[in-house]
Amino acid sequence: DIFQIKDSVSLNSKEDIDIFEELRDRQNELNYGVGKRYITRTQRGFLNVHTDRSDPFETGNIVSQLSDGQIVTSIGPMIDNWIEHDGGGWSIASYEGFTWLVPIEE
Repeated sequence: DIFQIKDSVSLNSKEDIDIFEELRDRQNELNYGVGKRYITRTQRGFLNVHTDRSDPFETGNIVSQLSDGQIVTSIGPMIDNWIEHDGGGWSIASYEGFTWLVPIEE
């Protein structure tokens, strides 16, 4: 954890401080799921991508679809089981016991 490192390492220069702050910010992003990769699993061959996080069965806000096996990267934290990703919008991560976006552990 980067916060533990700070206690044991001297930050002697502006460059050290800048690097530490960038690492801290990136760790916070990762802790909230930003940049996490997911593989798409489907029951019907696709998962809808929506403009917003309303209802996974809403059809008026669909902007695209993800195919089974397609990998996406989150661009924001998961909110109410919805993930905003680089596939162009929001998709439901799991619904009624089925996991649509499975985290890839790297």
